[in-house]
Amino acid sequence: MLHLFYDNIHSMKGNKDIFSLARTHCGVYTDEDVSLGTASYFKIGGFATIIHHESYSTLAKAIRFFHEEGCHYEIIGDTSNMLFADIEYSVPLVSTRDLQQWSIYGTQLRAESGVSISLLAQKTSEMGLKGLENFFSMPGSIGGAVYMNARCFGSEISDSLHTVEYIDTTGALCAYTMKEGDFFYKHSPFQDISGACIVSCTLNLTKDDSNSLVSYAKQCQAQRIERGHFDYPCAGSIFKNNRAFGSPTGKILDTLGMKELSVGGARVSSKNANIIQNVENARSQDVVELIELLEQVAQRRLNLQLERELEILHVH
Repeated sequence: MLHLFYDNIHSMKGNKDIFSLARTHCGVYTDEDVSLGTASYFKIGGFATIIHHESYSTLAKAIRFFHEEGCHYEIIGDTSNMLFADIEYSVPLVSTRDLQQWSIYGTQLRAESGVSISLLAQKTSEMGLKGLENFFSMPGSIGGAVYMNARCFGSEISDSLHTVEYIDTTGALCAYTMKEGDFFYKHSPFQDISGACIVSCTLNLTKDDSNSLVSYAKQCQAQRIERGHFDYPCAGSIFKNNRAFGSPTGKILDTLGMKELSVGGARVSSKNANIIQNVENARSQDVVELIELLEQVAQRRLNLQLERELEILHVH
């Protein structure tokens, strides 16, 4: 979950005061000088202050407070689809990882946004509930999956999605019910709501044979391993697929000879040309330059304009 803001960034000194006020007035707590190079999936990035919370109420207060103070903030989830810059971030990073509750009522799953989607896929498959098995072993949170309308092995999260709760910039807890046409390939309506923070969702699952579901989930995991998703730190697919191109982006880049192309410590995977790996202490700029190179080659040689899936969090 991510929204990029580029203007009116507070100075670090100013934001130190903002963090102190947020702790006092909103009840949040802060993790300061967090190494994003350690905390993120890509193992790349500078340092930041992470905003944590113990309830929807404190989270809502913090979001409203930052908005009213004109202090830009970023919503971050599990960071599985994000690249951080090698800078000291002056903006507060509001984490949803603290939201970890989930429950099953009949065939309906309710989960807070910080829960691992892979964990939910595992548990529901074991319970004989069909709908999330394709997502087993996929990095990331359920909130991030909803925000991105995550898709893998032919299934999208929106196929099972029923309702979503999110907090807007006024601090209000808003309810959304699934509507036809709101979700499409790698897109959700929440990408169009500035500052929205997904806090929970419900999904309607269906009963099925647990052994079959667990077996299929393990097949999905095996395919991810085979495709090199876990060989080195990475953020999954760099580019979206485009059906108009006739082939998946990874195959297109492979035909262009892009596998194992490298810039600095960043390298295109030898197994999937749509994955960039941090093989040797890569910097953010290494990854960005490699992405731009792939885009340029696809444009120059095939006249294809690749669309990025990776979220790059940088501020000016």
